[in-house]
Amino acid sequence: MRLDCANVSLPFLNQVEQGKRTAQIGKVLDVCLRFGIELILRLPDEVGANGE
Repeated sequence: MRLDCANVSLPFLNQVEQGKRTAQIGKVLDVCLRFGIELILRLPDEVGANGE
């Protein structure tokens, strides 16, 4: 596995894998992008119903 292409350290990646709640979202998204992980976010029905 090449971590240098994702610009993160092995300890950071381990923390993310273990569910670190305070991981920086930008770094997490960069790791997902680099490793081809697709994220799908869905809004709760209440939000979509109000048009907000």
